[in-house]
Amino acid sequence: MGILIAFLMCGIISAVIASNKGRSTFGWFLIGTLTSLFGIILALVVSDKSAKAADSAAASLTRESAQSAIADTRACPYCAETIKAQAVICRFCNRDVDPLPITQINLSHDELMAKYQINHDGSQYLFEQYRYDRLEDAVAYALRKYP
Repeated sequence: MGILIAFLMCGIISAVIASNKGRSTFGWFLIGTLTSLFGIILALVVSDKSAKAADSAAASLTRESAQSAIADTRACPYCAETIKAQAVICRFCNRDVDPLPITQINLSHDELMAKYQINHDGSQYLFEQYRYDRLEDAVAYALRKYP
């Protein structure tokens, strides 16, 4: 009985440590319970997967590279995943997509908004009565509506 409690405590400790690092609480509870002290050591050694890493990566993205990324990508019309503007096959759903004409690929953020009459209210992009979180989604819909 005492061994079972010790294994469960190791699972709880592993889960708490992993949860603080942005990892799966239940998964690390199982690992800690099944491997006891080894699970705690693994939880201590595993890297931090929290939002801090994502924030630092997003902060390093410059305005110029963000604009070029918007101009070089678009949403797949079938699965809505972001793909390269020149793609003819979606890498996520493997369906054929119509390539964008070259004249539409290298437009800046402001040129895209002006060309398709897309407005930005500070948080979302507005095309007709629709609201989008990303400019490429609004442009993709505009291209489907007005090819």
